[in-house]
Parts: sequence; C-alpha cells; structure tokens
Amino acid sequence: MRERISVNVSIPLELAEALIEHGPDLIDGLKASVEEVYKRQAEDARRLAWQEERLAQHWRNCIQAYRMYRRLQPSMGAAGAYPVIAAKFGWPSGVVSAFVRQRRKKVNDYLKSRRLASVHRMVLEGRTDSEIAGHLGVSLRTVARFLKEIRGDSSLIRQIYKNTEGVQ
Repeated sequence: MRERISVNVSIPLELAEALIEHGPDLIDGLKASVEEVYKRQAEDARRLAWQEERLAQHWRNCIQAYRMYRRLQPSMGAAGAYPVIAAKFGWPSGVVSAFVRQRRKKVNDYLKSRRLASVHRMVLEGRTDSEIAGHLGVSLRTVARFLKEIRGDSSLIRQIYKNTEGVQ
C-alpha cells in the first residue's frame, strides 16, 4: 500500500499544467532512472568483487611462482627456472618473471622494514653504531644510512640519546 503525502508548493501556472499533463510520464522516467542507477551500482559491486578475487589469485600465483623460483634458482639459475615454472603453470616466461619480481620486491620491503625496526630498537636501547653494525652484519655506513632514514638525520639521534660513539 502506498502512503500519501501532502505538499503545498508555490510554482508557476505553466509548470503546474505541464506536471498535470506529463506527470505520470515524468514519474515513470524517474523510476526508470533510479532502477538504472541501482543496476549500475550492483554491476559495479559485482565487477569490484571479481577484481578483488582476481587480485587475490594473482598474489597466490605470485607467491607460488616465487617459492618455486627460490627452490629451482640455485641449481638451474634464473634462465633455467623461468621456463620450468612457466611450463608448470602454463604462463609465458615474462609473466613468471614479473610475478617473481613483484614477490621479491614485497619480501625485500618487508625485510627492510624489519631491519629498520631492529635498528630503531637498538638505538633506543642505547647501543653504539658499531654494535648495531655487528649485530646486523652490515657496515657502519649502512647503519648511518638506516639511522638517517629512521629519523631524517643520524647526528640528531646521537644528540637525543647522548650516544657519542660511532659514525656521526
């Protein structure tokens, strides 16, 4: 059952006559427009869900290819590993190469963030640059670069934590 509402509107006579004459057509047109918008929104939601699923599958494939590459690469080299992986999955070698590159970048970014967090923790503990370098197995110059990346300026960190040893 439709609810009825009453509205008092002050409009010009010509507009009122046009609404009376063409009102049902206008309402049908508005209904069609609203239904079209709802259909478009539903289609966009379906398309987005499909794209999200494809992206999730893309990353699963990327991880599988990377793991296989890590197993095969020491014995076969990159040139030998890519065709084997491509044959297993039925992909072109260029796709395998791209998947491996993407995954390697993600892993390297993760490892870099872990290293930076480790350096930051050691700075807060009051360790010297040489202790940090020894713990991570990197040069003092690399530690200075990490410190610069963490805070913007490694000398400022040393002033804050009153640690005068190491690279300044």
